[in-house]
Amino acid sequence: MSGNGIGNKGVPPVPQGPQDNPGPPSAPGPAGPPGEVSAQQLTDAIAGTSANSNAVDLLDPNADLPPVIEKINELIQAMRR
Repeated sequence: MSGNGIGNKGVPPVPQGPQDNPGPPSAPGPAGPPGEVSAQQLTDAIAGTSANSNAVDLLDPNADLPPVIEKINELIQAMRR
């Protein structure tokens, strides 16, 4: 470049004016990459979790506090579904 005075060299920066209100939000970006498991893998894993309670034995209904035991058994059986 010749010394014609055009360009930013040696020119002080221009001060900025007051800031206005921000505009509306922009559109959402693209979806990210899939995670470590697919939606189907997650669904399959959740579907099998009720079997986790199969190892819990039912309480003896002849023990003390029959109404409490009855409700606990009901809960255990519901978790097995």
